[in-house]
Amino acid sequence: MPSIDVAEFADSLVTAVYHQVRDDILLARLAPGALVFEADVARSFEVSKTPAREALRLLVGDGLLQVMPRRGYIVRPVGLDDLVEVFRLRLFLEPGLAADAANRATKDQANALEELVARYVAEQDWQRQVRLAMQIHHDIALAAGNKRAVPIVDSLVFEAHRVWMSLSTSPPRAAYEYARGRYQDIATAVGDRDPDTASAGMRDMLTAAQRHLISITAGTPIDNADLR
Repeated sequence: MPSIDVAEFADSLVTAVYHQVRDDILLARLAPGALVFEADVARSFEVSKTPAREALRLLVGDGLLQVMPRRGYIVRPVGLDDLVEVFRLRLFLEPGLAADAANRATKDQANALEELVARYVAEQDWQRQVRLAMQIHHDIALAAGNKRAVPIVDSLVFEAHRVWMSLSTSPPRAAYEYARGRYQDIATAVGDRDPDTASAGMRDMLTAAQRHLISITAGTPIDNADLR
């Protein structure tokens, strides 16, 4: 019988718990401001406190949890200022990455992006739509050939989508229809090696998402929000 690598087994438990709790945060099963306790996580995932503790520490490092001394952890709230920062960074980074993807993507990457967008368009379940959208942004950054940008984009996109999931149980239909069209434009532009159209499509989509999310979060018409 092959021996069990105890350290590797422990790492796999930490990784599994980390991804499960992160998923709960994304899908707002753990909403912004929710308290998280090490003992509850260990019991929920049927692991000891050690992998639960290590997984929660990783999520603190990601900025998704905050330590509450002698109490546990809290899912970091996301406010208007956070969203303004997230979308300023996304608008700074992602249109350029979309243009770079149009210039640099391999044929296989371009084809895979078109297939991914087609899956997003056909998908009816919102949670799966969210995961597909996150993957689209990841793949565009990857196709751009900027490895340092990929984890940054992943983090920003995660933050934006966990707000979507915490604000509503279903997507605004108009927002979905608009995003669907822009994703198709971007995928086509990448396949056609058209950086200007790819960049414009990404900028248009992010601007619309920004306006919608910030208006909901602020509880005021978007024109009254200070985005300057």
